[in-house]
Amino acid sequence: GWLGLRTSEISEFSWTSGGRLVRYCGYPVVVSVEPASPAERGGLAAGDTVVAYAGHDLVRDGPIALDRLLVPGDTLAVRVRRDGRTVERRVVIAARAAAFVAGGG
Repeated sequence: GWLGLRTSEISEFSWTSGGRLVRYCGYPVVVSVEPASPAERGGLAAGDTVVAYAGHDLVRDGPIALDRLLVPGDTLAVRVRRDGRTVERRVVIAARAAAFVAGGG
């Protein structure tokens, strides 16, 4: 699935039989949001600090199975810190573009 945002963070990826796992070492900050992306439609913005996906704290709760969260058509609750407040946004996950999946960008 696809959110359409770019973040700056320190994280570790690993692969298991269940898919991709990511462990965040710090809360990711949104660097940019792609125009007309699920993230933009869901109200995410550059400068947001992502705290949790689907209620799962990105730092305190351990590794996250990204493939299980980023399912096209599903709605993902994304908790962010913005201007000193914590807000939750709902983002409908989209399918990745074929060119991106094939390695074309």
